[in-house]
Amino acid sequence: MVYVQLGLETEERDLHSSSAPVTSNTTWELVKVLNKLVDDGGREKVPGFYNDLVQLS
Repeated sequence: MVYVQLGLETEERDLHSSSAPVTSNTTWELVKVLNKLVDDGGREKVPGFYNDLVQLS
């Protein structure tokens, strides 16, 4: 089992929804970060992720 905690901070204060077209969406920014954790083949790209795996028998 692997536990990873990610945090993302964008604006220092809440913004009115009228600002949405010109500001980044925190949800989409987090999706971009998550997308970088796995390559196109589904293999983890997190450094050291596979270091301590035990071979299944």
